Amino acid sequence: MAHFLTRLGVFAVALALIALPLAAQDVDVTGNWELSFQDPQGGGAVTLYLALVQEGTTVTGTVELSAVPDARISNGMVDGSTLSFGLDVLYEGQWYTLGVGGAVDGDSVTGYIELPEGAGSIPFTGARAEGIG
Repeated sequence: MAHFLTRLGVFAVALALIALPLAAQDVDVTGNWELSFQDPQGGGAVTLYLALVQEGTTVTGTVELSAVPDARISNGMVDGSTLSFGLDVLYEGQWYTLGVGGAVDGDSVTGYIELPEGAGSIPFTGARAEGIG
């Protein structure tokens, strides 16, 4: 009986060690996303269209934002269920970087966009989308 309990204990520990990495795996954000937020200057709702590619914990991709002529993703990463990236935007001839961070839950994400120069942050919500734009 003692031998059986010892084997059962070893099996339980092995199972726990196998399950631990599965529980700690990063989410996969590869695909198309639409993020929505309120224009901080009072212009109403704004939609940010993302096409993301995740390799390991690194995230790259393209972005479309109608309010600016050019926008890019930089320093994208996933840590557990947290997605973060820089949103580099060209506004009135000058580049600004906004920090974007959110919690991914399946096909949805919620988080904040940090505005440049300490101007605060704005909340956003988002979901996977069929296509970009």
